Amino acid sequence: MQPPEQGPSNRLARERSPYLLLHATNPVDWWPWGNAAVDEARRRDVPLFVSIGYATCHWCHVMARESFRDPEIGRAMDAHFVCVKVDREERPEVDEVCMTACQVFTQLVEGRASGGWPLSIWLEPATLQPLFVGTYFPPQPAHGRPSFMQVIESLGGAWRTRRKEVMEQAARLGALVTRQLSADEAPVTIPDTLARDAVERLMSTHDRTNGGFGGAPKFPQPGFIELLLECGVDRSVGEGGHGGEAMLDAVERTLVAMAAGGIFDQVGGGFHRYAVDEAWVVPHFEKMLYDNGQLASVYARAAIVFDDRRLLEVAQRTCDFVLREMTSPEGGFYCALDAEANGHEGVGYVWTREAFDRALVDGGLASEQEWAAQAFGVAEGPNFRDPHDPSLPPSSVLLDRMTWSHTPITARLERIRSVLLAARNAGPRPATDDKVIPAWNGFMIEGLAETAMALWSWSGAHSSDGAGGARFASAAERAADFVLTTMRREDGELLRVWRNGSADVSASLEDYASVACAALTLARLHSTRADHWIAAARSLLAAAEQRFANDRGGWFDAPSSTLLPIRAQSLDDGALPSGTTLMIEAHRRLAVLESQGAGTSAPRALSEHPSMQRATQAIHAASASLVASPLASTAMLTVMLRVRRASGEGARYAARP
Repeated sequence: MQPPEQGPSNRLARERSPYLLLHATNPVDWWPWGNAAVDEARRRDVPLFVSIGYATCHWCHVMARESFRDPEIGRAMDAHFVCVKVDREERPEVDEVCMTACQVFTQLVEGRASGGWPLSIWLEPATLQPLFVGTYFPPQPAHGRPSFMQVIESLGGAWRTRRKEVMEQAARLGALVTRQLSADEAPVTIPDTLARDAVERLMSTHDRTNGGFGGAPKFPQPGFIELLLECGVDRSVGEGGHGGEAMLDAVERTLVAMAAGGIFDQVGGGFHRYAVDEAWVVPHFEKMLYDNGQLASVYARAAIVFDDRRLLEVAQRTCDFVLREMTSPEGGFYCALDAEANGHEGVGYVWTREAFDRALVDGGLASEQEWAAQAFGVAEGPNFRDPHDPSLPPSSVLLDRMTWSHTPITARLERIRSVLLAARNAGPRPATDDKVIPAWNGFMIEGLAETAMALWSWSGAHSSDGAGGARFASAAERAADFVLTTMRREDGELLRVWRNGSADVSASLEDYASVACAALTLARLHSTRADHWIAAARSLLAAAEQRFANDRGGWFDAPSSTLLPIRAQSLDDGALPSGTTLMIEAHRRLAVLESQGAGTSAPRALSEHPSMQRATQAIHAASASLVASPLASTAMLTVMLRVRRASGEGARYAARP
């Protein structure tokens, strides 16, 4: 990770998280999240200031440089509050509650819900109800925001002089957060038209020019793509204004636009977090494992649906990137790559024309300069200017101007990519957040397995080489074995974070469910170990039931041993499917496989399988939320359609040769 500034260490120096370690020499008396910090706040009778972020977050780095490294600001923070640092990836249950508080608070104050990282929240010490919430605060008033010092002094003064008013606000805000995260509405009947109506609304946001949904900033939204792909193939869902062909056209346009744009790393493969523009040109440069795992799966499945080898190559290049740059020696997959290097965004991903040409000359491809500049959009002129350092020259995020508009020239492009990648690797590289998280590994295991199966299917249908599938399949199984053996206690408890040879922190619902889904995908992938993977999934699901099941037919998101005033059950599918959605999908997959005679169970009717009944029960429990906001739960809606059809999923791919 980025080296912290020099200075005496605080309590964070003893922590495992790369994000917390970045703040270990701040002139702030930081505490890690836990009982000790809460006890200290209660002893001092001061609020907790909780700063939540993650190691590859650009704006987290900015606020750290501007404020947390400032001794004067540090003294003010310590005088008024007990200051706590939280890695959102390590403590997702803390982030979930606090981010919900941010969205509720901004809806009340600004008229629209917003959030992001770094997340800055102040908690009342007795009940941990939120007092005040924001995200990034600048060192001086700017962009309509007060300075961080102004916020510190204002809240510190309000706590001392207007305590009753502050506590009343905390109680009101806490009640709203509890209501939003409790998911305790009575079940309702799910109308047969729910999926069709949701698809109509989703299609109304489709950008027919650039692909994707909505405007800038534009996110890949794999949940949206999966829903349209599912409904487009199942033509019965599209009986309204948008039939299956329109849905599939939206999917194909979106996948092609992303693959041709700057959000996809045209040199090294893999997807950046999102695009800052509507045309997918300039990305926010961090790379997250969960994005790449989900998108590898989507592209692999779409390649079969559209019979398009180019889509499969995107899945392959995404998997190759993760195996090359985000894989631990033990086989687990790291969390993320930073958005910046040497304090600047996009280092290594943006090219001046001079640097681009020089890399080709040094790599022995001087004769390819003009063609390569056309192929990667450099000849069109710069498309990127560092917004934080105008002294840097304008440069280009590389685009793919050849693969999708011309007959593919794969070998020629690959030679150029190889030379550019070598030049990139010779320079400064973004830091790696080298935590291993089970849920995110589950998505990547699935991405690798789906790509392997698609390659084998393609090999069978087109008599082309499917050997790459074996490499991806092996990596998927190795990662699953690593998580199941290294990140699990003898009593079956899964651990959330592994780093530097050891694991700790109790895992969340999404971890159990995602790894169970991945294990069941591996059961489809590898017939000789199918029983092993099915048994692993059954064990994970049983452990999750024991630790997370509630009396409403669903599951809580976090273990019971939490300091927070609410044990959340979030049903929204955001960048990741909710833990509840993943649990329903895992139960569905288990029922499908075992009804077909896989594993040690005798075949039985799908509707009679306990896991199918459990999935149906959980959908019923979540029905009020699903009906009220189907586009907030698109992954759950997709899973509901699969459960209702109660059909197998293996027929989409040819059998492994």
